[in-house]
Amino acid sequence: MEKASGKVAVVTGASRGIGAAIAEAFCKAGMCVVGISRVNEVKHAHLWLRCDVSEMTQVTAAMGEVAGKIGRVDVLVNCAGIAEYAALQDTSDELWHRTIAVNLTGTFLTMRAVLPLMLNQGNGRVINVASLAGRRGEPQMAAYAASKHGILGLTRSAALQVAKTGITVNAICPGAVATDMLNEGLNGWSAQTGRPIEVGRKIFQSANPQNRFLEADEVAQCAAFLVSDAARGINGQAISLCGGAVTV
Repeated sequence: MEKASGKVAVVTGASRGIGAAIAEAFCKAGMCVVGISRVNEVKHAHLWLRCDVSEMTQVTAAMGEVAGKIGRVDVLVNCAGIAEYAALQDTSDELWHRTIAVNLTGTFLTMRAVLPLMLNQGNGRVINVASLAGRRGEPQMAAYAASKHGILGLTRSAALQVAKTGITVNAICPGAVATDMLNEGLNGWSAQTGRPIEVGRKIFQSANPQNRFLEADEVAQCAAFLVSDAARGINGQAISLCGGAVTV
């Protein structure tokens, strides 16, 4: 990644998994990283803010603190998310609303809060971490897939709105990534299907034509490219990291 000293990056869901890998990569590149998480402290960040992105008042307070202490946001990465398994007919109201609130509404709230700063600056990069499930759906995960499809619509609409302003908005759609969330998902899959976790692991892995799980750092390096000057012409795109599982 090119050096980006002085740039300010806000990363949600930055305490673990993909979010933590992105925060670490940005720190190594010389960015001032503001790590957002609901519970756990963010290891690779200059400033950690505790915030539930599904709560408007908390997002407003957190972004207000960033504006007050730092005064600008050059990069926003929306990585906070949850994934729960349930057949559609077994998806409770609570599971549905919780998933949409964190994954989709959380992305909307942070974008809405940060965009005015970027517009005043005349530049900025927004990256929304979606999922391969947002490109093709996912059995037993209707709420999750719906939320990630929604993120793609939000990304594309925002990208068109800001296309002439020096801001870009893109989404990254990873397949299965070797993180704690994957392990939690395998536990949920096993509970839903009654099949052993190791069977699920092989099924999930084989969904990638490369027959492997992605590493969180691969997603981080894609994010690093999207925030670079070399990517200034990339806008409104959903970039799949999936070893060829989706080719369009």
